[in-house]
Amino acid sequence: MSEEVWRPLHEDWHRLLGRQFTVAELETIAEFLELSTALGARHVERLRESRSPQ
Repeated sequence: MSEEVWRPLHEDWHRLLGRQFTVAELETIAEFLELSTALGARHVERLRESRSPQ
C-alpha cells in the first residue's frame, strides 16, 4: 500500500528535481529554510509578547 503512494512521488521528485540542484545547493537551500523559519518564529513570539496583558 505505501509503495502505491510513495513510489510515484519518489519517481516524480527525481525526474523533476533530481538533476536540478547539487548537494551543496540543497544544503544552502535547507540552511536558508531553517534560518527563515527561525526568524519567523522569533517575530511571532515577539508579536505574542506585545499582545499579552502587562
